Amino acid sequence: MDGEGGGPTTSIREEPYQADVIKKYGVRAVIGKGGMGKKTSDALKEFGAVYLNGIGGAAQYYARTVKEVVGVNWMEFGFRKPCGTFGWRTSRPS
Repeated sequence: MDGEGGGPTTSIREEPYQADVIKKYGVRAVIGKGGMGKKTSDALKEFGAVYLNGIGGAAQYYARTVKEVVGVNWMEFGFRKPCGTFGWRTSRPS
């Protein structure tokens, strides 16, 4: 992912529909920044998913920690960049 950004978006913008996405698509982890609201928090608990809080401004660092992109998912959402399934490095990138 050299030259690509991999940073989180502001999570509360997703609050109106994030719980439905977790339920319908079986999302197991949500990466964002700034925290989520009660509706999403309740869905995370109900479906055994987790919220991973990312630090804003660290997109290049995050991109360097991705070892491989295992799959690309949910293109039907019309994201600027696709959501993916990633293999992460276990040590810090150089």
